[in-house]
Amino acid sequence: QVWRLFTSQTAFLETKDLICAALLIYYFRVFERRLGSKKFASHLLATSLISLGLQVPIILLIRSTGWASYHHGHLPPGPYGLIFPLFVPYLCDIPRMTRTHILGIPITGKTLTYLVGLQVCSTSFPTAVSAFCSIAAGLWYRWNVLRVQDWLAIPDWLARITDMTFGRLLSSSPPADGPMEVRPNDPTPPSEENVTFLTSMGFSRDRVMRALQTTGNNVEAATNLLLQE
Repeated sequence: QVWRLFTSQTAFLETKDLICAALLIYYFRVFERRLGSKKFASHLLATSLISLGLQVPIILLIRSTGWASYHHGHLPPGPYGLIFPLFVPYLCDIPRMTRTHILGIPITGKTLTYLVGLQVCSTSFPTAVSAFCSIAAGLWYRWNVLRVQDWLAIPDWLARITDMTFGRLLSSSPPADGPMEVRPNDPTPPSEENVTFLTSMGFSRDRVMRALQTTGNNVEAATNLLLQE
């Protein structure tokens, strides 16, 4: 039943996993804005297939040891291969800003996202294996091992068809209030360190300067503003 390798990836069994996964998808929406829909879809396609390719031999290896309690030797249901690879760019590309400390542990704006991901992958040992394979798939894609970014991508013709069909159905208009206005008299000038950090993410220097002036030199808020634009 090879078809079950793919259909098992389409739904969660537990409602709590579904809710947490939906929350993670909401947090990771910034990557489609940054990459564009076609490149983002290619990322999802490649990492999900790589994750599946890693899970199958690992599960077969575990089954060969006679460990029957491992989910009866089946893949755990759920789109882990779509969600957990995005933790790699989330860790590497989204700035980490410490907001407070609890018992000496820094709490950042990204802490809740990591805790939600930990909740999803800690449901059982099979889900932890799936999450591990998915994160490994994210690293594989980021490092472009075997030039996977070049050949495992959404074709242009398919991107155009989906844009003309599903794209029009799912598109939405920009926010009515528009982007935040620059405050020219902001007492906190943009620091060169923050400018260098944001320009290294691919944004132009002029846009970075405006975003930092708007947000009072707050890197996290400036990143969100640049991604929204």
